[in-house]
Amino acid sequence: MRGFDEKLLAILKTETEMEKRLKASEEERRMFSEQMKEAANHTKREKYERFHDKIAIGRMMRYIPWAPHKNDMIQTSYVVSGCLKMMIGNEKITVYPGEFIIPGQDTYVSSEALGEDDIVINFLMRPEFLEEMLIKMRADNKMADFLMSSFRKNARWNSYLHFKDLDDLAVFNLAEAVIYDAFPYLNDDNIMDGVSPDTQVTATVISAMYLALARNISSIETDKATSPQKELADVVEDYIQNHYSDATLSALAAMLNQSESALSKQIKKTFGMTFKDLLIDRRFEQAEKLLRNARLSVYEVAVSVGYENTSFFYRKFKEQYGISPNAFRRKHGLK
Repeated sequence: MRGFDEKLLAILKTETEMEKRLKASEEERRMFSEQMKEAANHTKREKYERFHDKIAIGRMMRYIPWAPHKNDMIQTSYVVSGCLKMMIGNEKITVYPGEFIIPGQDTYVSSEALGEDDIVINFLMRPEFLEEMLIKMRADNKMADFLMSSFRKNARWNSYLHFKDLDDLAVFNLAEAVIYDAFPYLNDDNIMDGVSPDTQVTATVISAMYLALARNISSIETDKATSPQKELADVVEDYIQNHYSDATLSALAAMLNQSESALSKQIKKTFGMTFKDLLIDRRFEQAEKLLRNARLSVYEVAVSVGYENTSFFYRKFKEQYGISPNAFRRKHGLK
């Protein structure tokens, strides 16, 4: 790769006010981490509504680890300097300068805290932008296949593409161009919220960057999870996907001829989440769809996803989204 522009790198290394507090105080790091966990639970898929456009470019906040979370957008991370140490499923991955990594859309991802010299840029895309971009890729392209799988939400539990040993100046020139446009300066707002300075220009340049990445097939490293892990993940996800309304750990354990405690530990190790948390995620994904699109009462929605106790459903829904089911429906449902 060619050397990164020094002037742009200096901007990206700017320490924001939040980063200064995080760097100086363990208590600030603890509080910030708790806020991020709470925000992820409350807002779920709505957390990206602040992105007014189909794409956004952000720089990862330093000095704070990111807890396991499920990717709800297509995210491409580009390491400008230092490194990014992350977990995808239970696989440890280190991404070095000049490398790109794209986790699958429904993949569970976490990362260690970035240090002062670790600069990572995230390119975030809504699914509809991905759909438009895929039209421009060849159907037999490995990257197109991966992205289409992610778009259809049937990618494996720890699926990812990791571009290493890239020697394509077009990729770096295009990435640098869009970053330069996004960050004439850097502060807490454009780190946390991401920016898309000119939607049409940004979309065009990012599309070109992905097309350039896609031609570097030899540089792709895909997930290396062992077959037993993949098989377990596939079975668990398929079971929850199809039996979310009445799924139980005991029933799944009996189906797999395992003890509940042993299966519980395997699931936590594989996904970084408990069976209960996975089930709650799936139930509320379905509840969200029903509240948006179906003419069902809230009680009927609750029962259909496995909660006959409406009060419990109301409480858990508010924990996940920060608002009641009725308020969610008024905001997002049928008019």
